[in-house]
Amino acid sequence: MTSIKITEDTTEIAAFTDINRDVDRSFIAFAIKLVVVAALIISILGSVMFCTTHFAMAKTASTVPKQPNAQVQNTQKPTETPTEKQRIVLLDAGHGGFDPGTAGKWTGIYESEINLQITNELKAQLEAKGYVVLMTRTDANALGAGKNDDMMAREAMIQWSGADIFISIHQNAFENESTCGAEVYYNQVKPESVKLAECIERALQNIEGASPTRGVKQFGHQLTKFMRYSVLIECGFLTNQKEEAQLTNPEYQKKLAAAIVLGVDEFYDTAFQSE
Repeated sequence: MTSIKITEDTTEIAAFTDINRDVDRSFIAFAIKLVVVAALIISILGSVMFCTTHFAMAKTASTVPKQPNAQVQNTQKPTETPTEKQRIVLLDAGHGGFDPGTAGKWTGIYESEINLQITNELKAQLEAKGYVVLMTRTDANALGAGKNDDMMAREAMIQWSGADIFISIHQNAFENESTCGAEVYYNQVKPESVKLAECIERALQNIEGASPTRGVKQFGHQLTKFMRYSVLIECGFLTNQKEEAQLTNPEYQKKLAAAIVLGVDEFYDTAFQSE
């Protein structure tokens, strides 16, 4: 009887020990998993905070004009006038990449190429007068793989640029070859833009050798509905032989850009109001 009792007790003790070992192993495994999960969460949060901080710093650096040896000041004061802050213009060279726009009837040159040439010239002339100039595209490429992506990218730049005014450069086309002349469009949802359109159209009237302008018109273009002062300029018709020759001529492009600059100058001096 005594030996049997001892054997049973020993068996119970051994079984109990095995159970404790299993519990210890499970607990250790759980603890390890918990530590791994916690480390992963901390890593993810650190990455998010870094990206957020980096984006904010990059956005600030790209949208706030740098002033040497001066502190950045609030540029949104209600009493501010255009002469008290830098004038910031966002230029858009229409089309690009997969979307070349219309083409010259005689030369075959694509609208997207002419748009970029004129926009680059306009940028240079505006900067020479002290403007801060941003561009939606700076090369022949579009801003997305498809039209929707491209337009969304341009819209995002318009809304986050911090610019005062937006100007989109385009060329026109029509089945009647005799149709000619520049046109300036504004969006009816931004009626304040009519003043900018009128100033630019008046200046375009005075380009030496240019066809008579076709006036200021309303058009609900997708990109002109976001910024308070936005216009789209159709510089001329690539289906008109005379205008196609002019619009592809670097000297005429300089005259065209100079006229737009005069219109922008007049607008800032007479009609611009800081938001």
